[in-house]
Amino acid sequence: MERKKETTAWNMVSEVELIYKSKVKASDRPFIKCSADIEKVLRNFYDENTIELQEQFNILYLNRGYRVLGIYRVSTGGITGTGEGLL
Repeated sequence: MERKKETTAWNMVSEVELIYKSKVKASDRPFIKCSADIEKVLRNFYDENTIELQEQFNILYLNRGYRVLGIYRVSTGGITGTGEGLL
């Protein structure tokens, strides 16, 4: 008597989709036209009490229309520099 081998596809994934939808409209995001606009955006991100005492390395993310998507703080250092976590 032959035994049929049953296969189950419980571990097979056909598609995974990850969607990020922001609650902020693109038209409400800061628009970057020049370096002065970047300074205004980043100044709001810094703590005014420590801006002269700590150096920070931040990344400003923009969309293709030069609208700010977000800011990522990579590292914070002393008054002489930052480099924590960098290769």
